[in-house]
Amino acid sequence: RLAGVSSATIVEAMPFGNFHVPPISVPGRATPPSIGGQPPFLYAATTKYLDMLGVTLRRGRLFTDADGRGTPLVVLVNETMARELWPGESAVGKCIRVGYDPLAEPSMLAPASLPCREVVGVVRDSRARSLQASGHEAALMQYYVPFDQVPPPPFPDAPTVSGILLRTTGAAEPMMAAVQRWLQGTSTTPVYARVAAYQDLLDPQLRPWRLGATLFSLFGGLALAIAALSLFGIVA
Repeated sequence: RLAGVSSATIVEAMPFGNFHVPPISVPGRATPPSIGGQPPFLYAATTKYLDMLGVTLRRGRLFTDADGRGTPLVVLVNETMARELWPGESAVGKCIRVGYDPLAEPSMLAPASLPCREVVGVVRDSRARSLQASGHEAALMQYYVPFDQVPPPPFPDAPTVSGILLRTTGAAEPMMAAVQRWLQGTSTTPVYARVAAYQDLLDPQLRPWRLGATLFSLFGGLALAIAALSLFGIVA
């Protein structure tokens, strides 16, 4: 409805933003999966979310609009998670349990009383916290569930939507004020909408690289100027 916005979706968590790490378990494993003590990250995803963040399918299928409430529970796992949990096997067709059981003891191991979610696809690995594939960032387990199948939060009044992700037809910055006014003007309750470009989430990591590149360029230019002066002096 807003001119200049080509796609939009609600989000619960997203790379370089907020994270969702609920209890998880894999049938046949006595401990919750983790790499270096880091459990997998969960993203509640719509089909537009998968498209806008460039989630790339490797095997199986992605979500469709038919994956919703009242349909079989499904999940996508990234390549690292598939390799870690089912080495030498196909992850498609396997299942995991995710979420909380209010009647069970609090634990990062999802209880067996929860339904199993079938893995329907394996997607390409992607960065989530660091642009550099260093440390555990090079092997970070991530998985996706349809937004309408996200496991209920541990508290009944906890929100499941943390924001809205938009794609614009042009540059993001000129659209931010219009998006903010639209959100605040159409809300049924008073709300302050904080609007930012996705690039702002990445800039803190890019800034040192840009500074280094600028300094190297300046020093390189200075060295070239000194060499040119020296060559001129020798020729003269």
